[in-house]
Amino acid sequence: MVSVLVSVRARLSVSVCLLALLASACGGKKGTIELSIVVSPLDDPFLSATEVRFTVGKQQKSVPVVNGKFDFQLEQQPPGDAYPFVIEGLDQAGNLVAYGTTPPITLTAVDQGPFAVWVGRPGTIAGARAALPTPRTEMAALGATGLGVLFAGGREADGVALSSVAVYDIYTHAIIATEPNMAVKPMSTPRAGAAAIASSPRGIIFGGAQGPGLGSTASALDTAELFDPSGGQGLWAAVPADSTPQARSQALTFVLGSGSGLVTGGLGSDGARLASALLVSTGGTARITPIAGPMVARRARHAGAPARFTDGDGALFIGGLEEGDPAPIVERLIGQSFTTYTAPGVENRWDATATGVAGGVLLVGGSIATPVPTVRAASRSVILLPTDGVSQPQRFDSLLPAARAGHTATKIGDDLLLCGGFDETGALLSSCELLGTNPIVHKRTVTGAQGRTGHVAVALETGPVLIAGGVGANGAPLATIEIYTP
Repeated sequence: MVSVLVSVRARLSVSVCLLALLASACGGKKGTIELSIVVSPLDDPFLSATEVRFTVGKQQKSVPVVNGKFDFQLEQQPPGDAYPFVIEGLDQAGNLVAYGTTPPITLTAVDQGPFAVWVGRPGTIAGARAALPTPRTEMAALGATGLGVLFAGGREADGVALSSVAVYDIYTHAIIATEPNMAVKPMSTPRAGAAAIASSPRGIIFGGAQGPGLGSTASALDTAELFDPSGGQGLWAAVPADSTPQARSQALTFVLGSGSGLVTGGLGSDGARLASALLVSTGGTARITPIAGPMVARRARHAGAPARFTDGDGALFIGGLEEGDPAPIVERLIGQSFTTYTAPGVENRWDATATGVAGGVLLVGGSIATPVPTVRAASRSVILLPTDGVSQPQRFDSLLPAARAGHTATKIGDDLLLCGGFDETGALLSSCELLGTNPIVHKRTVTGAQGRTGHVAVALETGPVLIAGGVGANGAPLATIEIYTP
């Protein structure tokens, strides 16, 4: 039999013990899985719960919660299969007020752990218990299945590019860092503003700049490093290239439908916009292949997303032009060819986000030039750019409750979570907006704790979204992590 015992000894500390008492055919072996529940130090959702439900595989059991505390025991035949541990807190009306799940854990008669599970209040943002090793911005970040989130490089307040690395561990919900005990090996090269391409559980970090100063593009890099977490402290290896790619930082990066990473535009060492792009193979042997043909326009701080056109799969890119540049505002990529894409009424904008959705690409917010020279204002608009080659863009000019630029956009099913950034006055936003994409509607505003821009937002494989680092209201980098629980 498998016995699961949950005991809350303190309001914010839960210990879970799994005892596997196997049949005599298994030699009477037994094992223990240590599992702790992690909640925000600012919001314990169990204080609102009157019942907690614990699910492992097909087994489910509920027990009462009193003042945030409960005792729990569950028995089942040990299947030897891997299951997530799901924890749900319900209030007196039966509403879900606490939720968390682990990655699949194998139920077998060996000692495992300690593991942890994040439990948050659904639909809210709460401060994480973990934090980055130091305050930093201009990080590269990516999610990796079975690992968590990899944070690489960036800059601290002194503006010096970093080679250090940190991992938010999906199994412990703690930070594993380069310093002070070398739990994770640093990159071989300091990088700030680098591009990150996921190749789970590996990650590829390309480019970046080494020049001093927040936002500096000096000493841009044309190299990439591959992180493989499978051995010890992780291994960093150089990524070969078919030919030398153009050095850059602050490029736009995402993964195409084919599975290859795409890196476009960005800034060279002299701060000039670039019109070149490259592909990064992520399966098998990682490799960089510069795209032979140039982009239609030089772009930086542009938006883009994978797209499916009637004549093939590719990507769509919007804005990021030098102010006054007459080049086409929108272009597309199919294969290795960039061409102009007609999208009437779409303005040149900077620091917007684009996400592939049903029927096209959804462009959200960004800064747009105003009648006053050199002045830009954040936008409240959301535009659907159809990719059927026939339909016109659909505008939703007041869909966002507040103007927003410099934010992140994270896909959660058919919803889109927009976090942070700045408004039309330049003030930083601590809130997030949840948009539905099919149909396109504003669902709700989610209150956060800290205004930030230049941050990263990465979804864990178990659902929560980590919002980390960036620059705060005083212009200094942040170490804090906030977590959105879907």
